Amino acid sequence: MGQKSKHCCKMMDGFIDPKCDQHPDQKDCEDALATYDLRFDSYALLSRFGSSWVININFCPWCGDPKRDLRDVYFDTLERMGFDEPLSQEIPEPFRTD
Repeated sequence: MGQKSKHCCKMMDGFIDPKCDQHPDQKDCEDALATYDLRFDSYALLSRFGSSWVININFCPWCGDPKRDLRDVYFDTLERMGFDEPLSQEIPEPFRTD
């Protein structure tokens, strides 16, 4: 029996966390094509054009598994709590960690 994937499939595992000895930071490795944000439970494809932007995805490009993104829930919850600028305000501890 094979090893269970950390993400939806082994391809996604390999592109999020490539085994690379040359690049300690995943975003510096050209083999890293995707990223996972634990706080928002979201997946994105990394830009490879010298910039730091990402493209959020709704489905795995390799196996088709649907992806969710809790970013809207996160910011809507903070807004209901009275935080209208959560990126520049001191927000509660549970919202500052994964």
